[in-house]
Amino acid sequence: MSIQSSARSVEQIEADLAATRAQMGRTIDALAAQLSPAYQVEQLTQKVSEKAQSFQEKIRERCDCVRESVCETVDAARAGDEEALKKVGIAIAGTVVVVALIGLRISHRR
Repeated sequence: MSIQSSARSVEQIEADLAATRAQMGRTIDALAAQLSPAYQVEQLTQKVSEKAQSFQEKIRERCDCVRESVCETVDAARAGDEEALKKVGIAIAGTVVVVALIGLRISHRR
């Protein structure tokens, strides 16, 4: 192999430099886009939306569990279960107290 055949031509070197510059330009553009405030806001908005959706699903699941428990307790109270009757009575009393406190607060604002 001769020295000239393994040596790159000026055109090849310039082409390689141009390709490297183009690749670096694309890399810098991609980094700049990821660091831009608009992109950061978009990413944060997406994360918050995902967290809110996850939280909403957990709340729904919890409400379903509470609803099921309440239905079971009310059914048991209707069947005459004394513990269930006590629970229903306590819930009703608590509701009356909360409504009374809200009424007092509203009347004091006037």
